Amino acid sequence: MFHSFSPFKQALLNESGSTSAQHAALLALVVTVCIGGVQSFGTAVQSYFQQSDNSFPVMSHSAGASVTSERPRGRRLTQNVPTIPLEERLRIARQQKTQRLAELRERASSRQR
Repeated sequence: MFHSFSPFKQALLNESGSTSAQHAALLALVVTVCIGGVQSFGTAVQSYFQQSDNSFPVMSHSAGASVTSERPRGRRLTQNVPTIPLEERLRIARQQKTQRLAELRERASSRQR
């Protein structure tokens, strides 16, 4: 009568199957940790890009020049900015360049004295 239970007893005492079960449990733990880490990393990256997106002004693609300053979420505030003709922008740029060169020459002459 005791010999009829020997296959069950041998199956319970056999440790060869436990290594595969241990490997499966370890693999499940590693996969769970990886999924949690990727999810946490994704959330952090998303919040980083959301913050940087909110710090840039939004440019409109319309024909008129319109610029949006720091925008609140959910709506865009635009203001029309007058366009400056190219000739005027070039004149201003030349004037700024001349002023900057004059400042640099003045510094250089003051250092030589």
